Amino acid sequence: PTNQFDIKHCFDAHFNTLFAGFACNRIRVGSMVCGGSGFSFNYDWIGKNISDLHNDVHHNEVNARQTYIECARDDWRRLGDFVFRLRDTPEGDGNMLDNTIVLGISHFSRHHDIRRLPCVIFGTPKGGVQGGRCLQFNTHIHNDKVLTSVARLMGINAAGFGDDQNCGPVPGLV
Repeated sequence: PTNQFDIKHCFDAHFNTLFAGFACNRIRVGSMVCGGSGFSFNYDWIGKNISDLHNDVHHNEVNARQTYIECARDDWRRLGDFVFRLRDTPEGDGNMLDNTIVLGISHFSRHHDIRRLPCVIFGTPKGGVQGGRCLQFNTHIHNDKVLTSVARLMGINAAGFGDDQNCGPVPGLV
């Protein structure tokens, strides 16, 4: 790779570390940032030779849409692989996904407009997540509402999150 370190393998190692931490019950919360926002991840492992995904693609959304789609597809595939690994690992009377909520939010949309940010929540009905739905809204749903919803799914009766302490959850999500 042309990067100073092999980011593809760093992504894999980070997901492996998160999985191990959950499996050993050493951590309860983890996070991962893909996509290189603000960093120089060039996605050379999928045949893309870009110097900075954020500046080369996100700030050039019309001309670089296909590149964005291919890079995002790789990010979401990695997250999906992690979720399947949780689902396929026995834990207690079910599997690790029964006891885990995974939130995936894209940080790319139509140039910093959060109205079209893809968001997905993985989990199971046992863990409080009602799956198999696609919720679409005619109004703005900001990340604070999504994070409030996740807190509620985790059993925390939060009224809001971040700057809006009373935003409430996403309607119909919890």
